[in-house]
Amino acid sequence: MQGFVRVNYDQANWNRLIVQLAARADIVPPRVRAQLIHDAFWLSRAGVLTQTLSLQLSRYLVNETHHLPWIIALRLFEDMYALLAESTSYEHFKEYLVQLLSPVYYNLGWLESSATNATQRFLRALIMGAACKFGLPDCVLKAQQLYLVEMTSLKTHNQIADDFQQLVYCTGIEAGGDAEWGFALRRFNGSTKAMERHRLLAALACTKNASILLKLLEESVSSPTISAVEMQLAISSVAKNPVGKTFTLSFVTNNWKRVNAKLSGSSYITRRLITDVTDCLSSEKELKQLEEFVENSEERSIKSVAWFRALQKTKANVLWLRKNHHTINSWLTLATRH
Repeated sequence: MQGFVRVNYDQANWNRLIVQLAARADIVPPRVRAQLIHDAFWLSRAGVLTQTLSLQLSRYLVNETHHLPWIIALRLFEDMYALLAESTSYEHFKEYLVQLLSPVYYNLGWLESSATNATQRFLRALIMGAACKFGLPDCVLKAQQLYLVEMTSLKTHNQIADDFQQLVYCTGIEAGGDAEWGFALRRFNGSTKAMERHRLLAALACTKNASILLKLLEESVSSPTISAVEMQLAISSVAKNPVGKTFTLSFVTNNWKRVNAKLSGSSYITRRLITDVTDCLSSEKELKQLEEFVENSEERSIKSVAWFRALQKTKANVLWLRKNHHTINSWLTLATRH
């Protein structure tokens, strides 16, 4: 989906598009539907359109069954979800996303038929992952059940289908306790396969237990058995967890010399880590903390372009939330009213 050029319309034409998508979205080609979602949300983020217009357009997704619009929509929803994590809109937004996802989730189901093609399998994995992440009860329950079967199996290798491994492990750990987390940790420590270790490491960061997340951050930096790439993945994954978002910033800024030393000058991994840790910071407190770290430090590695870009992005996030939170909250309250 590369190469999108954002296109704006006047209010009347946006309204016509919203009505058309709600009535007969199939008349509009899937790639165009994806482009409309992309343009509406990005133009709303830039302040060119109102935030309510992009949200209103997204309501048609309750009937969407093609993977292209869902790829774009879920990417944008995840960004907004992270930005709203500490706001009063957070639970309303989760509820709204569950409303949109429920029809396609139940239509696809967990069982694959012999006729299922690669595109349908991709869509199923995409929708199941989002449904579990945003808390659709049936998805969370089924993922927990699959994880329990995995934990109690006598087999030492993974029994979960590749398409569902990440979401099952993440959901099982998020909804579980020490036993679920410990099982994944033992699997991680016993694995020598890079892809499996990466999946398990990302899943370990799904727990809601803040003390365990802090332990994972520390281990990722101090353990000689965890590589620089795995450290970056662990820190990034904790940062994307709403429970760990703020204290991940504190951990990285307080331990930057150690983190940077383990990165060993890899500019790509460094930029990736900085972006992941700061991309969805949106509170005044987080902005102040980041400003003090970037502007008051004399260390050369902190004076990099990546940290200054992160600071500018955080300022934009805080401004966006300050300007739009009330409007978004009011819209979501009405949209999720039963």
